[in-house]
Amino acid sequence: MQEIFKDVIGWEGYYEVSNLGRIFSKERVLQYIPHKHIGKVVDKKVNRKERAQKVNKHTGYKMINLNKDGFMKNETVHSMVAKAFIGEIKKGYTVNHKDGNKINNNLEN
Repeated sequence: MQEIFKDVIGWEGYYEVSNLGRIFSKERVLQYIPHKHIGKVVDKKVNRKERAQKVNKHTGYKMINLNKDGFMKNETVHSMVAKAFIGEIKKGYTVNHKDGNKINNNLEN
């Protein structure tokens, strides 16, 4: 299966998710104020990089921390795959794994 990437819904321009369940931060330029140069804004290039996923010991699902403009959120990988490739999940519905394997986040599952 060919790997296809789409923006993570709600995190466009920051993260992308693949149909195989991999998450990457997108290449971008950040502006920040270094501790040594208070008041001076510096640009820093952030390269595209695969993000590490961890399994939540309580639920068994793969999770990832997303960061944007000082805001952080933990999100399940399978829900990011579903939202990006299938669409918004209707209220009252859940995303499930066909094979019962909570860490198999392939779109086909």
